[in-house]
Amino acid sequence: MKEHSDSYNPSSDIREVGMRITVGLDTQDRYDGVHVTLSDLAFTDDSDPQKLFDGDTEEVAIKTIGNEYSKYFYLYFSTDYPPEYVKLYLAQDSPMPSYIMTTWYKISETSIGWYFPEAGTRVVTFNKPNGFGQPTSLLVGFGDPGISLCEIELAPPMDDIVLTQSEIISAEISEEVDVSAEKFPKRTLDFEASASGFNPELLPCCTGKSVKTEISVNGEYIHTGDFFIDEAVSINGGAGVRVHCSDIVTRMEKFMTGLTTGGVKTLSEVLNYGSGAAAFVEFDMDDYSANAVFCADMYTEIDTQENCLLLAAQAANISSIWVNRDGVVRISCLARGSGYVKEIQPDDVIEYSEYSVNDRVEYVEVTGENSSGVTAANSGNYYQACMMAFLKNDFFTPSSAQTLANNYIAAKNYRLNAVLKLRCDPALEVADRVKLIWKDQSDMGEFIVASQKISFDESGLSSVVKLCAPLPEVYDSK
Repeated sequence: MKEHSDSYNPSSDIREVGMRITVGLDTQDRYDGVHVTLSDLAFTDDSDPQKLFDGDTEEVAIKTIGNEYSKYFYLYFSTDYPPEYVKLYLAQDSPMPSYIMTTWYKISETSIGWYFPEAGTRVVTFNKPNGFGQPTSLLVGFGDPGISLCEIELAPPMDDIVLTQSEIISAEISEEVDVSAEKFPKRTLDFEASASGFNPELLPCCTGKSVKTEISVNGEYIHTGDFFIDEAVSINGGAGVRVHCSDIVTRMEKFMTGLTTGGVKTLSEVLNYGSGAAAFVEFDMDDYSANAVFCADMYTEIDTQENCLLLAAQAANISSIWVNRDGVVRISCLARGSGYVKEIQPDDVIEYSEYSVNDRVEYVEVTGENSSGVTAANSGNYYQACMMAFLKNDFFTPSSAQTLANNYIAAKNYRLNAVLKLRCDPALEVADRVKLIWKDQSDMGEFIVASQKISFDESGLSSVVKLCAPLPEVYDSK
């Protein structure tokens, strides 16, 4: 759970709520990922390709010389930040090139173009070919000596877009955690904003950009998540935009990699080493999960980063895995532990939507095989037509088999559910433990926040939370 300031009053009858969405346009990142290669013997010795991206449109960066060698340079683009266009700034005293030849490249495809600048032209723009997708490089060739180039622009220089409640039409944040550790859910953000705050002309350069959300109650802003834009479209004839975002799990779904432990290792040993599926990710684990052992020696083929990490978390004593609001991958066995961070009081509740009990899982089996041996264990009592669950994972180790089975059946029997519509405390996060006080002031015990959907629009701020817990033993019978 996020921390409130000392002045926060959860029981305040009058609440002033707001929201702030910041879209980072990452202009500098686009340039940081570009590499320039000049053709041999065709440019002056003092040509410096690094100056092509320093923002100075007056100082000469590179200059062609008069010889028979081809005069061209390559721009190699970052795969994370492809260009929207390429704009060349010629020096004031540069002769006009008789022609400029370009070739756009991407995997197994090229697109050639010819440009014949008019006299007096100092800025030449090469637009990415229609339908070309994501280019990997661009070759630019000049037909003459003495051509002086000062600067290259790959995207319009822009400040971050900051939307406040006056420009946000509606916004919805969804977050989830799976107590039984069978899924690695993603967090999502969907919002609509007016064109006065988010210019629809910027939409073509927004996919992949970072988004930060904050929600305020009575002036106190709480960070409610970091995301990346997956899709952005214009709505209502250009009067606004609709944007769909998700967290780093979406990127993990597309990153093909692997995970090898080199024998039986603890989860913290493997993930903190930072290679394969553990690369480029920050982790936060409790001791119970971090010290659990698993083995991926038989894992010789590649898979998505998402699935590799899910299997590793499962093998760590049936630990749940999710990404928190700061983009950190959290791993914890939620079926264990106690102690709540917040009480949900009747005054916090707008609507009691559901209070239900799922069927009891009577019997589970966990299985797997790798170089450490064959894992096979069960927990519970089998009888004809009983509810059963099975989990196969080749990261499991025989030494952990019974613990895995016991934790799995415990997690599957978090079968007491409460769905509530709340006034929304933006500091509350999934995987938090809360104490639920019912409308008659009875203590319903501790629950885990399994999912939360935060909604903000002109009607105000609210959230729908799903809580889950094991049924108290006095009731938990067949």
